[in-house]
Amino acid sequence: MSDLGDMIRGAGDAHAAALGARGDDAGTMRVVASIRRRRVFRASATGLVAAAAVGALGMTAMAALGPEESVPAAPTGDGVNAWCDLDDYPVPNVDAVPYYGLEGRLYADFTTETYMLRTLDGELHQLEQVEGGALLDPVTEYDYSELMEIYGPDGVVEWGLDRMVFDVTTQGGLNYVEDPTDLYYEWTTVVPDEAPEEITLYMLAQVHQYPIVHTGYGVDATMVGEEDLVEQIVTRTDGTEETTRILFGEPTGEIEDTTDLASVTTRVTSPEGEVTEIVSTYDASQTYEAKCGENTSEWQNEMAAQDAEASASAEPEREVAYLDGPEAEVFACREPLDPDLEAETVWEERRSGIYYDEEQAMQIDYGDGATVVALPQRSEEFEDYEQYDGYTSKGWGGAYGYDPETGEPTTGYLDYLLEVFVDEDGAIVGYSDPWSDDDTFNVWGGGLSAPTQVHVFDSAERIACGDTTDEEIAVATPVLLTGYGASVETMEWAWYEVIQD
Repeated sequence: MSDLGDMIRGAGDAHAAALGARGDDAGTMRVVASIRRRRVFRASATGLVAAAAVGALGMTAMAALGPEESVPAAPTGDGVNAWCDLDDYPVPNVDAVPYYGLEGRLYADFTTETYMLRTLDGELHQLEQVEGGALLDPVTEYDYSELMEIYGPDGVVEWGLDRMVFDVTTQGGLNYVEDPTDLYYEWTTVVPDEAPEEITLYMLAQVHQYPIVHTGYGVDATMVGEEDLVEQIVTRTDGTEETTRILFGEPTGEIEDTTDLASVTTRVTSPEGEVTEIVSTYDASQTYEAKCGENTSEWQNEMAAQDAEASASAEPEREVAYLDGPEAEVFACREPLDPDLEAETVWEERRSGIYYDEEQAMQIDYGDGATVVALPQRSEEFEDYEQYDGYTSKGWGGAYGYDPETGEPTTGYLDYLLEVFVDEDGAIVGYSDPWSDDDTFNVWGGGLSAPTQVHVFDSAERIACGDTTDEEIAVATPVLLTGYGASVETMEWAWYEVIQD
C-alpha cells in the first residue's frame, strides 16, 4: 500500500465524523488503519504532535449490517468475461467478504467527469451531475455528491490521479481501491452460523476482512468477550501456520506475501476453550493476473506508477545522525544536561505485559516492562514559524497548515523528541532509535486538553555515542529530551527523567 494511498484512505474521516454527528451508525463505529503492531513510533515525523492510538481508514460511510440482513449473491459469469475487461466496469466478488455490505463498484474518471457504477446484479448506472451540484444515481436517486467532494477533482486530481475506483458499500459508502484489478475472486470467506453470546459475528467479520479489502475495524469488547483471545492464523499450502495475537484496538494484519498462501483465519478462543473461527481461503489460480493476464485497460494502478516514478527520480537519502543537528547547542553527546531545563511530568507509570488502556480503548503489549510518561500538552501554532526542513538529526519534526485557496503554508510549529541515556554525572552517553525495526518506542496523545503520552520500553536498544563503553550505557538512566517552538532559535527545551522502578 502506497503512502499516498493511505492518505486517500484517510480522506473520508471528515465525512465519517459528519455521519456520526447526525446519528448514522457508520460514523460511530471504530475504523482503523493498517498500523504496525504493538510498539510503534506513532508520531511519524512530528515528534510531540499527538497521534491517535488508532488511525482512520478511508472507509467513508461503511454501515454495519445486522445479523439478520442478507448479503446479495454474486453476479453470474464464467470468471473471465465477467471481470477481466476493466473497461467494462466489472463488479467484485461478493463471496470474498460477507458483511462488507458490498453493493457495487464505482469507476470515477475525473478527466471526463464520468462516473460509472456497476451493481451486484450486473446493471450499469452512469451517475448524473444535476443542477445544484448533486451527483445522482438515476436509478436509485442516491446522491453521491458529498462523497465526491472528498475524493473528487478538487481534491484527488491535484495529487496527480486521473481515475479512481471505489467499492460501494451499504448506505452509499465508498472504499477506495488502489489497484483496480483487486476484484477479490481469489478469496472465499465462510462465517459460522452461530457463535457464543459475547461474539458479534457480523462485526468480527468486518475485522477479519482487512487483508482482503484493506479496510475494516479494530477488535474491541463489543465484538468479543473481554477475556477472549483473538488471533490471526495465516496458513500456507505446505501446512505451516503463522499465528499473531490481535490486541483490542488493532486490525488484523495485511498479508504481504501471498506466495503459497492457503487461507487466513480469525480465531476467537474463550477462557473456557471454546473456539470460533472465520476462514477465508485463497486460490492463486483465480487472481486477476493468473486468470486474465496483463491489465491493458485504462483503469490502472496509478499509485504504483507514481511510486515507481518517484523512486526513479528520488535523491539519495541523506545520512541521518543523532544529537548532531540544531539541538546539539543544547543537548550534546558526552555533555551534561542543563539542570535548569529539567521539567516535571504530568504523571509517570510503570506497566508490563498486556495492558488495557481504557482511555484509548485498546490493549498494549508492554512486554517485560515500560514506562508511560505523560508530558504537558503543547498545541500552540505560530504565524512566524520555521518550516520543518528534514533535519538529518533524528528527533526533529513539525507541522503546518495550508491556505486552501493559495496553497501557501499558514501557521505551524517545530518540535523535537528523543530518548537518551545519562550517566551518574548527568552527561548524555547514548540514545535509542525511535525508528528501529524492533518498535521499541511509542508515542501518542489524546485530545488537546490531554497530556501527551510517551511510551518508553525497557527493551529499547541502547546505542552508545562518543567513547561511551557498553558498561557505562548499560547502567545509564533514560531521559526524554523535548523541544517546541516557532523556530530553532525560539525553541523551548526541556528534559524529563524516566522512572524505571
